Amino acid sequence: MACSHREGVKNLKAGIVRFRFRAVFFSLLASVVFFSCVSRPSIEEMYPGMEFVPLNSGALAYMYMDIASSRPILEASDLAGFRNKYAAEILDRTGNAVLALFPGNREMSVQASAWGSYPAGRANFSFFFSRAWKKYKSERGSSFWFSVNDGISVALKKDQAFLGVKNRNVRGLPVEEVWDPWAPVDPFGPYPGKVVPDGFRAYREGAALALWVEDPARNLGAVLATLSIPLQIPAESCFVALDPLEKGSFSGRIRMEFSQPSQARAILVLMTMARALMPGAEGGLDGTAALASLIFANPPQQDGSAINLITAPLGSDEIALLFRMFSVSSK
Repeated sequence: MACSHREGVKNLKAGIVRFRFRAVFFSLLASVVFFSCVSRPSIEEMYPGMEFVPLNSGALAYMYMDIASSRPILEASDLAGFRNKYAAEILDRTGNAVLALFPGNREMSVQASAWGSYPAGRANFSFFFSRAWKKYKSERGSSFWFSVNDGISVALKKDQAFLGVKNRNVRGLPVEEVWDPWAPVDPFGPYPGKVVPDGFRAYREGAALALWVEDPARNLGAVLATLSIPLQIPAESCFVALDPLEKGSFSGRIRMEFSQPSQARAILVLMTMARALMPGAEGGLDGTAALASLIFANPPQQDGSAINLITAPLGSDEIALLFRMFSVSSK
């Protein structure tokens, strides 16, 4: 009788092992099927005439990315945690994405919404059998997965993916503002989302990456201070676009709108003087002087109440440095 009991236990354990093996096998199979046969609809195909982006308010900047042409920038900067295996595989199936870059005093550093083709059911099946991911309920009703190891939240629908990246750097924040660095962040934005400013859709045409800066009068001054350029720019709006060049480099164009042409003319004079007094590319710390010399390589030009600036060719590492400085300068 005891022997029969031991055999029963043995058979039960073997059954559990076989079940776990099958679960892992089908999980891996689901991953293979999930990340094959890539099809990437564009943002215009999914949301023609889009006037909002499904992102939270309060960001420093909101960014549009054509994934195929901006991939080197994403990989160099890891803007939305795409060094994570699952997030990188989602990227492979994505045509376009919009991102929000938040200041250092916010619990979420980056939020992204991406458009592509995602077999959500099979993906969620794969997440379910991974110990690295845990399922949570969003305050907005949907569910998402969170990796505590990487600090990344992911939610998938058939044609859209949502990502949130946890900000775990709470150093220097007041005690009352410190959050739990290991708690999940909700990747879903409110409905309908953040309003896209007038003129931005036309400005980003042909760009690998384009963004608009929130509160440019404050945020541009903070970035310029990080570049050792003590200049305040009271712009009402600021668009930035990166056009792809050969060998993975990009040409940057910046457009700053002011209240009237006379104000733009006064700022143009100050920018021209600041450009003439800038240190050489060999000066500065952590490449900031070299980056500043690339951004202001060409004289700024006035166009009515706007100022346009065309940069020298920028590499993905230099662009990644600019993104990091943008976030740090606004903490």
